[in-house]
Amino acid sequence: MDKLCLNLLLVEDDVADQNLILLALKKVSFSYNLQIKTNGLDALSYIQQSVKNERYPQVMLLDINLPKLTGLQLLEKLSAHSDYGTKKFPHVYTVMFTTSKFEADKKQAFDLGADDYFEKPSSLQPYIDLLERSYYSYLAKHQVEQNS
Repeated sequence: MDKLCLNLLLVEDDVADQNLILLALKKVSFSYNLQIKTNGLDALSYIQQSVKNERYPQVMLLDINLPKLTGLQLLEKLSAHSDYGTKKFPHVYTVMFTTSKFEADKKQAFDLGADDYFEKPSSLQPYIDLLERSYYSYLAKHQVEQNS
């Protein structure tokens, strides 16, 4: 079976964190198409447009602290959409990707539909591990949904 080329959306305004993800992506075992958005409003517009084109992101790494629309606000808008989670607008496997250590942020993220929560490290290997885990978690979830 050929590996899926993952449509990955990184929503991150910090260039240093973007660069760590880009370095980590060079070391992953899967192929990907990457889009980077630097604020929540641009990410929301991109997702809405990509759904119309049926090329939606399959995995989104989403920072909480973003300009224009926070990561939590973006999740809230996605989960409130009437078609979200249907074939018309499939659920985006979302990893909250943040420096926030507040338990309330973590709880709210999961309540709004986040699939994983990741505190940003300062080294490369945890990013590689996160990307690999996200890829295989997406595949497992997608396979389960196809077989349901």
